Amino acid sequence: MAINRPTTRVAVLGLALLSTACSQTSYVDKDVGRRDAGALNPFDRLVEYHVDLGLLANRPNCVLVAPVTVADGVPRGDQLVSAVHAAVIARTQAALPNAMVEDIDGDLDAVGLEASVRNCPHTLVAELIAQDDAYLLVWSRKRIGIRARLIRADDKEELWSAQHIASRSEGDLPLDPLGAIVTVFRTKNFADDKDVAPSMVDDALRRIFASFPAEIRVVARENDR
Repeated sequence: MAINRPTTRVAVLGLALLSTACSQTSYVDKDVGRRDAGALNPFDRLVEYHVDLGLLANRPNCVLVAPVTVADGVPRGDQLVSAVHAAVIARTQAALPNAMVEDIDGDLDAVGLEASVRNCPHTLVAELIAQDDAYLLVWSRKRIGIRARLIRADDKEELWSAQHIASRSEGDLPLDPLGAIVTVFRTKNFADDKDVAPSMVDDALRRIFASFPAEIRVVARENDR
């Protein structure tokens, strides 16, 4: 039986566009589990977070921001790591405008010692957990994943954590030769755009810090469009 390929391609493209239009950011408490996330759109952007009661009881008044680490198997790019670090500092300052937020060098143990010396009880640690690019001529995708954790320096207790993988793509199924040329151009332009990664870092951390407890955070959760 003959298959109407143009109709099939239009249907696939329509589904892709629909999934993009209907996607939103969903927040899942890791303590509750995904059983409360059964209604999630499979195309939703997902932020998983954890909040300890100790954070609600004691408002941080000083936070040391540790250097960004990179998970095993994730490509390390100094520019990307620097972008994550700068964005983490900015987001921490926005989330806790009345707290002293300081950038500090050294591994987590050194930061813990420095926290004790400075009498600064909290440390913010960020990790790059995913980074990859896919390019298939008529379709390109970029992914950047970040995990942020607020740790109490004296006992290394994790008071808050959240992680999210931001993803963007460009391209579609061309239906004619002219459309194919335009799609290839758009996709290549997206794949080579150096401004996309910093923008995705900001998107990821905006969503991540939106899970910071409202009782602590002065800035209200931003609606993610």
